Amino acid sequence: MRAVIVASWRGVRPRQKDSAAEYAQEVRRYWAKQVGRGLCSKPKWRVNDDGTGYWYVTGALEDLLLLSATNTARWHALQGPFLLDGFEENFYVVGARKADQPMEALLREGNLI
Repeated sequence: MRAVIVASWRGVRPRQKDSAAEYAQEVRRYWAKQVGRGLCSKPKWRVNDDGTGYWYVTGALEDLLLLSATNTARWHALQGPFLLDGFEENFYVVGARKADQPMEALLREGNLI
C-alpha cells in the first residue's frame, strides 16, 4: 500500500521568520536523506506569497510509518506549530479501505500519487 505525509500551514508566526526558514531546511535535509536511501519520494513543496504552504512525500506505507516515527521526524512535527500558524501534519493511507477511496481520488487528481 502507498501512503503520503502532508504538512500544511497558514503562515509564519510573528517573529519566527528566521527560525521557520532554518526549520524548513532541517525538514528538507531529513527527507532528502530518506530519498537517498530509497525510502520515499522527493518532497514536493509549495510556499505561496501570502505565507501559506505545504509539503508532502509519498512512499510505501511501511517505510513512511517507520520514518514518521523517528525522533527527527517527531521533533519536526512538534516544532512546526511553534513556528508556523495553523501547522498540521497528516498521514494518509491510499487504497486501504473503501473509506479511503475519496482521498485516493483527491490525491490522484492532484498528482500526489
